[in-house]
Amino acid sequence: MSHTDPFGGEFVWQPTPDYVENTHLTHFIRREGIASFDELMRRSTQNVA
Repeated sequence: MSHTDPFGGEFVWQPTPDYVENTHLTHFIRREGIASFDELMRRSTQNVA
């Protein structure tokens, strides 16, 4: 089974739920109380520091 990204290409790898759970990004998002991808993107451009 393949998945397509928003740009039309195929994903060649998809992380397992356990992998995602243990990433630095997941820990950061939880620590900062970020509720959505849109909020993450907004905060990443509003507060570059």
